[in-house]
Amino acid sequence: MPLNEFVAEVVALLESQPDAKEIQVENVKFLRHAEASGNYDQVVAVLNAFDPHGN
Repeated sequence: MPLNEFVAEVVALLESQPDAKEIQVENVKFLRHAEASGNYDQVVAVLNAFDPHGN
């Protein structure tokens, strides 16, 4: 996610939810909720497949 898009989304969230205990941009929600939705292993496998360092 480009930095300018991230910052814009975070600022908008902070403005619309000033009392929020946690701010999550839309792009991170799949990872944030992976364990609770039962697909943590799949999410981690997909992320590891895109590791630019080949680890």
